[in-house]
Amino acid sequence: MEVTPVNNSSNKPKSRVSFWLALIFGIGLALSVLLNLILFVMVVSNFASPGAFQDSQDRRYRERFVSGDASSDNKILLLPISGVIMSGGQSSGFWGAATDPVQTVRDVLKRAESDRDVKAIILDINSPGGGVTASDNIHRELKRFRHKRPDVIIVSYLGEVAASGGYYVAMPGNRIVVHPTSITGSIGVIASMLNMEGLFQKIGLRAEVIKSGDKKDIFSGTRPMTAEERVIMQAMIDEMYQRFVGIVSEGRPNLTRSEILKLADGRIYTGEQAVKNGLADESGDREDAFETAKKLAKVTDARLVQYQKRHDFWELFEASAFFQPQGLTANIKSILLERNTPHLLYLWQMEPR
Repeated sequence: MEVTPVNNSSNKPKSRVSFWLALIFGIGLALSVLLNLILFVMVVSNFASPGAFQDSQDRRYRERFVSGDASSDNKILLLPISGVIMSGGQSSGFWGAATDPVQTVRDVLKRAESDRDVKAIILDINSPGGGVTASDNIHRELKRFRHKRPDVIIVSYLGEVAASGGYYVAMPGNRIVVHPTSITGSIGVIASMLNMEGLFQKIGLRAEVIKSGDKKDIFSGTRPMTAEERVIMQAMIDEMYQRFVGIVSEGRPNLTRSEILKLADGRIYTGEQAVKNGLADESGDREDAFETAKKLAKVTDARLVQYQKRHDFWELFEASAFFQPQGLTANIKSILLERNTPHLLYLWQMEPR
């Protein structure tokens, strides 16, 4: 009897498909297990907080050692203030590094208020300034803290850039230490808009505005500013400028108001120039600021620490903005709405001419 050989060639493609499906499934399962492990660790760390504050009322921050004598009971708190100072709308959840600087300063100072081991605070400022209100709010929080904890020394350290609003928030400091190569000053106010009238004419666009009063669209970017509107805007700028000068006068009692006015024409200064003209007390780096803080706090040993925010488990799911591509529509919206919304700014900026 003749035996017909079995042909297995037709089963080979199916075997390959099964192999790849199993491999993909295995990789997916491994990634799922890894992700769940990470989430589990985050949940546990959110409740079990070794090295965090003992106060169970506030688990949002943990203490990180930076430098100095790690065994010392005396703490000097490092409080960074960096980037453009604007209130709200900057946080993008766990995946985004940006946060509301005003709220961050408020939270850190609130925690430091109850930490009796804190003997001094170093404001580590690296900012070109920002919004008038945001800068003033940080200044207010620092003044409020000084009222509640007059025993705590505040040293303002001006880093790479501490201009305009960045200098404004340094004023509550007992002493200002500036890096020799820092850019500071820029005492003044600015408001700008992007005038798109010429562009609109070229591409055939025209703004149709219905308004309740002739001043409702003041500082519009789709038409020229009238002489009356310019007077109105200048009056607002002048008021905020006088406020800035008053804050500097309060924070720098070594300078008369007339001396400040001579310095406050919007120009910037190097760190060395700032020491010479009285806008800062001494030049040095952050280590020098640390030594100055210890000296003013009358402690011989201290550890420099920083309060770092603990990310909440649910912040993982607040990152929708992280996954949204910024396409042409988003860019146009930013130009038309965000960029062209008038803001009064304590900001060192260079406008294109």
